[in-house]
Amino acid sequence: MSRKSIIIDDDEDLCEVLAETLSDLGFEVDIALDAGTGRQFLKKYSYDLILLDLKLPGDGFSILRKIDSAELNSRLFIITGNPINNLPKYKRNLLDKAEDVFIKPFPMTDFLKKIKR
Repeated sequence: MSRKSIIIDDDEDLCEVLAETLSDLGFEVDIALDAGTGRQFLKKYSYDLILLDLKLPGDGFSILRKIDSAELNSRLFIITGNPINNLPKYKRNLLDKAEDVFIKPFPMTDFLKKIKR
């Protein structure tokens, strides 16, 4: 049985690379290029792994707020182009459910080590 993952990011090139990597690890991969589509997928399906960009059309933080108020049974990783310490404290607090944060561009070796745990 394959594991299910979703990549919610507006960088199509990065999504392709991550989707291929996750497929090679045995994941079935959905891709959402904006927050609205991401929310639709998250309502419809359960995921073992969620990769979420914070700065994407429709606001990735809106998804984090929903995740924060729900029971999360998925591994959540944040992928972002902005340093987290530049965020206001109330937004940083939303990151507590994430296992880790990857700042773009990030080494694929680091990504693989974290995902394979």
